[in-house]
Amino acid sequence: MMSVETAEALILVTMDSVVHRQNCLSEAVLDTELPRDLLLEALTVLEADGSGADGQTTRRWFADHGVQLPALKSRRRLRR
Repeated sequence: MMSVETAEALILVTMDSVVHRQNCLSEAVLDTELPRDLLLEALTVLEADGSGADGQTTRRWFADHGVQLPALKSRRRLRR
């Protein structure tokens, strides 16, 4: 499992990429171009840690920028 620092860095780099693509290149980001599995793992790490970025706020940011991330499994299932 990745560290909290790695999770935060991955999410920030992905956000920067999305904004660059939309603002500088005037292109929409395709879901197939994003590391979805890694993003979901990063969100899981941040939500489990509780001290980093809020997972819902991060999901909302991505949704506002046209990127839909699937819902995480319940925390109970993730711990198993």
